[in-house]
Amino acid sequence: MKKRILADKSQPGGCVVRLSAPERALLRELPRQIEAMLATIAAGTTGGPGQDSSVVIDAAAEMVGPYGSPEAPMTGSAPVVPSALRRLFPPAYTRDDEAELNYVHMARPGLLEHHREALQTLAETANAKKLDPVQLQRWMTALNDVRLVLGTALDVREDMDAFGGTMPVQMLYYQYLSGLQSELVDFLCSGLPEAVPGADDLIPDDPWGEPLGGLRWDGTPQPGAGP
Repeated sequence: MKKRILADKSQPGGCVVRLSAPERALLRELPRQIEAMLATIAAGTTGGPGQDSSVVIDAAAEMVGPYGSPEAPMTGSAPVVPSALRRLFPPAYTRDDEAELNYVHMARPGLLEHHREALQTLAETANAKKLDPVQLQRWMTALNDVRLVLGTALDVREDMDAFGGTMPVQMLYYQYLSGLQSELVDFLCSGLPEAVPGADDLIPDDPWGEPLGGLRWDGTPQPGAGP
């Protein structure tokens, strides 16, 4: 298979992008649709005239609470998010509504800006023959965002069975974006320094181990599941 991502010898950390016209058209369209959905959240609304999410999937228009899950709605003044976007705004506190609402107010504006900036860059540079290091990083973020939205809407799971009959076109998009993202990861990894033999031996063992129930995003232990 011909490589689509090559090193750009004219700028360190940059890359040359070799994509077909249909690929570039897809990379323009999908980010713009998702960015339009994010724009409604930034405006504090749940939708707007002219919003078209049909290429992504119809289920993306379903509006839910700040948790991003119909099973865990929250009241408050935080704008809701479409269910297909819930993995772009994962909860920090699943057992404390007040703490979660405070987190949403504090963190959501920054997350929105991060996602929108990346998606806009991907759409605007979809025809670019070369990417600088900043654009390359934003492509990585945007590709992952689009994959998360498609994967959530399609309910993609590791243990899922193959689609019967005709595969949905959204799954073809998902698989294509996964392959392109993998190439970008390989390209970025190729620029990492060589591993130092035995370096892992210098890392001390964790005397406490993983706390029962795992950790919250703020580093505090989750309550244990119990016996």
